Amino acid sequence: MVAVAATVALLVAAQQPAIAGARGIQTWGAFCVGGKCFPSGILEHEIIGNDNNIQRQWADASSAANLCNWRMDFVYYDTNNTLYYRNQGATNYTCTRSAGRIDYTNRIVRYGKSCAEIYSNSTLIARQCHYITK
Repeated sequence: MVAVAATVALLVAAQQPAIAGARGIQTWGAFCVGGKCFPSGILEHEIIGNDNNIQRQWADASSAANLCNWRMDFVYYDTNNTLYYRNQGATNYTCTRSAGRIDYTNRIVRYGKSCAEIYSNSTLIARQCHYITK
């Protein structure tokens, strides 16, 4: 009886979708001090989900200089690298050295890639992407 229960438990566990995630960092620009150079900013982006279902994602940016009138977008490209959806964040009419956004939307996306983009004064500063494959 214990063996049967263990087998059933293994079969049920094997049929559950696996939770997967990806986290990446993209730097931009550089400033140099005393012969050593450092990135001007860092964009970090994380996705949690399974297969092509994104359960949540977040992105944050840190910058040596102010990011003014900034916004964070989540954008989606298909396998032909064609943009098919933009989840545009609200513009924050402030100047700050750190920015962030969380998206809790449970979203089925096409295979391709999902990216986070940071804009300052309507100019793209950095993009960080994750490939979504079968």
